[in-house]
Parts: sequence; C-alpha cells; structure tokens
Amino acid sequence: MKRLNMTSYTYREGLTLEDRREMVRLFATGGEMLGVIAHYERLDGRGGFVIQEELHGQDLEKDFQQTVAFSRFMDMENHSITTEEEAFPVIQTVFG
Repeated sequence: MKRLNMTSYTYREGLTLEDRREMVRLFATGGEMLGVIAHYERLDGRGGFVIQEELHGQDLEKDFQQTVAFSRFMDMENHSITTEEEAFPVIQTVFG
C-alpha cells in the first residue's frame, strides 16, 4: 500500500492585498512542493488541497521549509491517505 500525504489549506482571515501578492510571489519563485501529484484550488477562493508522495530525508526537510514559509498566509492540515483501490481490500478483509 502506498502512503500519500494530503494537505488541505485555508487562507488566513484578514490577509491584505499586499499579503496575497507576497504569497503569489513566494509561490512563483519557490515553485510547487516536492512530490506533488495534484494541486487543487477551491472555487470559493478560500484555500485548496495538495496531494503528494510521501517524502523522506532531505526532501522532507525542503518541504518543511516551504511549509514554514507559507504558514503566515494559511492554516494547513495534513492527512496520510491512500487510494480507494488500495484501501478497499484491507477494509473488505476487516469488515468483509
């Protein structure tokens, strides 16, 4: 079973226009986080979701640096996930 990481983020209340511009500049210069499989933005403009491969070692350290850099603009919540195709046989074994 392959473990993935899902980060959901919500933009902080009270961000100024300049805060949002700085966030965009930071993303434009820093790029996407390592190991990203998919990155979705909510259509209500209040945040989004990132699905990425599980990171280790130096990659995890770089990912953490990027997380800290964006933390002043957004609240983040991380979840370990896997695909339904991989999870269902385990669920079926337990509850079958």
